[in-house]
Amino acid sequence: MQFSTKTPMTDLQKRLIDKTAEMAAFDGWTDTALRQAAEELDIEPSVAFDIFRNRPIDLIIAHSTLGDERLVEATSGQEWFESQKVRDKIKSLIMTRFDQHQHEREAIRRGLSILALPQYAPAATAALYRTVDAMWRAAGDTATDYNKHTKRLLLSGVYSSSLLVWLNDQSEDFATTEAFVRRRIDNVLFVFGKIGKLKSGVKDGLRGDLRPSSFVPSFFKPPFVRPRDREAPQSES
Repeated sequence: MQFSTKTPMTDLQKRLIDKTAEMAAFDGWTDTALRQAAEELDIEPSVAFDIFRNRPIDLIIAHSTLGDERLVEATSGQEWFESQKVRDKIKSLIMTRFDQHQHEREAIRRGLSILALPQYAPAATAALYRTVDAMWRAAGDTATDYNKHTKRLLLSGVYSSSLLVWLNDQSEDFATTEAFVRRRIDNVLFVFGKIGKLKSGVKDGLRGDLRPSSFVPSFFKPPFVRPRDREAPQSES
């Protein structure tokens, strides 16, 4: 019953992760934390160690995976969520995720310090992608072309930066984090819109008009480029 993100988490795995997260705030994502969690749940530590063999990374990834699952469950089919626009859905998903982990901030902080290590870079990247992919799917995104990967790349930046703000947010109801998330989403939507214009412009160029000015959006053009009059004004004698 070794842990894998490719199969649904079992009830035993969920209970162990929840309890280990409580211990991780004090002991980190260590064997000590997992052993204490198992003992409190009346589970043989050897069984827990067998499930999460690649410690500590298995524990951290399992915690993230469980968070993804619960985030989708908390918003799926909910009228308050389904009635929102996509941009508001994304904000709600990020803030809901934070709300679900508000009592585990120290455990998450310790987990991020481990994920920042070079040897865990692939696992950290994969975990982040799974989270933002779950968010986009929960928001109703069905893109399969380049838009799919562009959206997830942009949201990765939003979520990662927002996570760091949230970890240090002392404001009431995480108002500072919510305001930050809203601003970042607005910025990303602006950039995404510009990317769409660029793609459309390139298509126009490929249809026949290959002049650079025909498909390069104005925000890419140097500010000193100005159209010239066809005829120079004649000087007065």
